[in-house]
Amino acid sequence: MGNSVNDGKISVARSGAHWVLRFEGEIRFTLSPALNQLLNNAFADPQSEQFLLDLSQVVSIDSTNLGVLVRVAQFARERGAPAPIIISPNPSITGLLHGICFEQLFTILPSADYQAEQLTELTPLAADESALLILVLEAHKRLCALDQKNHAEFQDLVTALEQQAGGSSTPK
Repeated sequence: MGNSVNDGKISVARSGAHWVLRFEGEIRFTLSPALNQLLNNAFADPQSEQFLLDLSQVVSIDSTNLGVLVRVAQFARERGAPAPIIISPNPSITGLLHGICFEQLFTILPSADYQAEQLTELTPLAADESALLILVLEAHKRLCALDQKNHAEFQDLVTALEQQAGGSSTPK
């Protein structure tokens, strides 16, 4: 990544059962492996319950990362925890979230006061091509499953990725 002001980054803080993930800049698929790994670790911890996703500094976020974020809502539902909160004051980002039915999974707020001490920036992870392909495929399958419009939007991509991957994968 270069030194552009818009280069994406994800920072994380945890306090007991509560997680804060702050997204900044352009959130592209290259950040997905690190985000996915963080979520794997968080979900493996039986104390993890509540997630706040701060998108207030996001310029753009790609569909792969949105598909990875669906995992947070699925996890909360499985644990019987409250719906995760997304902070999104940017009308274009909020419109995107509503356009892919995130309001069914998350509580979307224009602002919120929260404490996040000692945010730590996630280090991007290198993923081999096949692992990244599977991650992108699973993320888009999750988006397809949300509603018929998403299915129509992403199904051609899912089909192409499945062919590239040499078969089907089950979302994790």
